[in-house]
Formats: sequence, C-alpha cells, structure tokens
Amino acid sequence: MRNNLFVIDTSTLISSSLFRNSIPRKAERKANETGKVLASSSTYDEFFKVFIRPKFDEYISRQTRLEILFEFKRIALFIEISERITA
Repeated sequence: MRNNLFVIDTSTLISSSLFRNSIPRKAERKANETGKVLASSSTYDEFFKVFIRPKFDEYISRQTRLEILFEFKRIALFIEISERITA
C-alpha cells in the first residue's frame, strides 16, 4: 500500500477553513480522505497566529476558528523538519 502524504500551505488552510465550497476546501478534504496531511510545529504555529487574527471575525467566530485549529492539530501528522531548502 502506498502512503499518500500532503503538505498544505497556511494560506490554503485558511481559505479551506473560511470557504466551504472552495477549491482549497476540496483539496484539503481529498488529501485527508486519501492520505495524511503533514505539518511541523512551526507551520502549525504560523497557521494558528494568522488564523486567530481579528480580521477573520467577519467570516467565522474566534471560537469556531480555534476548534478548526485544534481539529487540524489532531488529524495532521506532525514531523520534525530536518533540512531547510531556500529557493
């Protein structure tokens, strides 16, 4: 059996969380259905810090955003970053 591993950037995670029928939501759903989404503690921290900003209050409540963040943390596969790539 092949392991399908996916990395989703912060802006895609935010769009996926804000807009139910968006392409990012469909992509994240497909990734979770067919494999595992990978995350590092630093990428999760970035997602958290950005997503709790008050500018998102007009879309969904802070409480709902916190629930989304904790659910992501629960289902993502956290890995250690062993190498940095700069391009």
